[in-house]
Amino acid sequence: MTALALAPAPEPDRRRRCHATREEYFAWVRATFADAPASVKSHRYFYDRFLKHWPDLEDWFAEPLLVRLDLHGRDPHEPGKRIGPSHEAGPYLAYLSLVHGLRLDADYVLSRNFDSLFVPKVAAGLGLDLDLLDSLSARMLQLGMRLSVAGPS
Repeated sequence: MTALALAPAPEPDRRRRCHATREEYFAWVRATFADAPASVKSHRYFYDRFLKHWPDLEDWFAEPLLVRLDLHGRDPHEPGKRIGPSHEAGPYLAYLSLVHGLRLDADYVLSRNFDSLFVPKVAAGLGLDLDLLDSLSARMLQLGMRLSVAGPS
């Protein structure tokens, strides 16, 4: 008989959350979107805009979720495109998370739509192996898991 032992939860990482340098992030953007000058320009603009509003990343994390989603001052269920420095910085925050190990809280991650991470050139630039994800999905289907999509009925 094997005894189960629960390991204590690791202490949260107490390192200060910091922005990537402009040079580093812009180099990644140039390499990832080399064939799309408009994407390079918009990513750079959104990075600069986010840092102008949130020069200290700790201040952004201290804000309520609706502020961090740029939904403050409006009904969160209101249809229409979200706009604002925090919303538009989503790709940059995903970069920080996947490249620098920045821990994003579950509320924020679940409130965002990160489908752009699965664009092959973006995934490769972030170190995501889409072939591995595809093979894991195929294996789950072989094991009897069913795909389901939640949506309006």
